[in-house]
Amino acid sequence: MKRNLYILLTLFAVLLAGCEHKDFCCRCLQADDVEVVFDWSRSPDADPASMKVYFFPEGGGEALVYEFADIHGGSIRLPAGNYRAVCVNSDTEFLHYEHTDRFDSIRACTGGGVSGQLPGTDGEEFRNAPDRIWTDRLETFTIGHSPDQQRIIFRPAPSVCRYTVEIRNVSNLGYLGSTGSLRGSLTGLSDGLLLGTGEPSGHPLTLPFEATHDGKSTITADFLTFGPPAGATGKHLLRIYVQLPDGKKVYYTFDVTDQVRHAPDPRNVHIVLDGLTLPKPLANGSGFRPTVDDWQEVEVPLRM
Repeated sequence: MKRNLYILLTLFAVLLAGCEHKDFCCRCLQADDVEVVFDWSRSPDADPASMKVYFFPEGGGEALVYEFADIHGGSIRLPAGNYRAVCVNSDTEFLHYEHTDRFDSIRACTGGGVSGQLPGTDGEEFRNAPDRIWTDRLETFTIGHSPDQQRIIFRPAPSVCRYTVEIRNVSNLGYLGSTGSLRGSLTGLSDGLLLGTGEPSGHPLTLPFEATHDGKSTITADFLTFGPPAGATGKHLLRIYVQLPDGKKVYYTFDVTDQVRHAPDPRNVHIVLDGLTLPKPLANGSGFRPTVDDWQEVEVPLRM
């Protein structure tokens, strides 16, 4: 009997000695069954493939991370204690997460730089647009020892902004044809989102986006952003890059700061511009052909 007890105590000591986080190991032995529920009433059209939850112990220590293949939730084992938590869909392509050890600092950040750099960034870095994400956060709650399964409910909501652009009365748009191209960019946007507060954060960056046209007189674009960084005071410059079939490259700069800052709904910003004249391509492809670096800038004053 004593020999068996000695063996059990020895195995328990080895288990604790081999655990990098001894406090966590002890708490695991006292874990409770918890049902995690994702209530999509605030985002009825959401369609993520999976969800992730970060639980932050109030006493400090490493966050406990759980992934859910079922977007409606599931059951987990969670050590007793006081927590704060954030949830976010985990099926994103261009986002990564940093400072994941604290509720107040965990950030979703846009991915690396974009290939094929464009001119006119005003010193800002190009970054990919964020994916569509849905998040929620819970302030202090307690997981206690209970014979019954406890329940935690998250209500994820959209956490990125949608920006749309409409440029009306564009002349010579038909000359682009199928071989010309359009792109755009917008300066002064955030590179990340604080999941614990829901505020955009980080340094300003330039976000490139695809633009389309109707072949007649209108250019449009639709893209996602985190919005401007909290407290940002810099300008928002919209640039439209046009490459004509003859190789000529021109980009047009519009100051849209007022439209971004004073949008009725900061999460749904609609930028409207009126009037733009594109150059006509060279006849029969003759004449001077610019090199790759020969971008010509045109600043366009806004019509009041």
